[in-house]
Amino acid sequence: MGTTYRVKEFPLLTKYFVSNKFSVLFGPKINILFQNGSIEEVTVSGTLGVKYDFNESFSMDARYNYYLNSNTPFNTNLPTVAPILKLGGKFKF
Repeated sequence: MGTTYRVKEFPLLTKYFVSNKFSVLFGPKINILFQNGSIEEVTVSGTLGVKYDFNESFSMDARYNYYLNSNTPFNTNLPTVAPILKLGGKFKF
């Protein structure tokens, strides 16, 4: 059986409201790399993002994650550890 990798992310973000609908997000994110079910490495990345609330029920955000340590299994063992841009939406009902 091949090697299985999983990554758990725990963002600790601060939200700064620029206006009632627009906000900036920033802060650290703890990343835990699991290899075959056991913890291989724990690293910290920086996150910067923006969020726009269209109304009380719908919002969208974009976040940029940058790994702060370049010598980790995140960079040597996994092909998808370059800085990441995430787009998301939230619908409340």
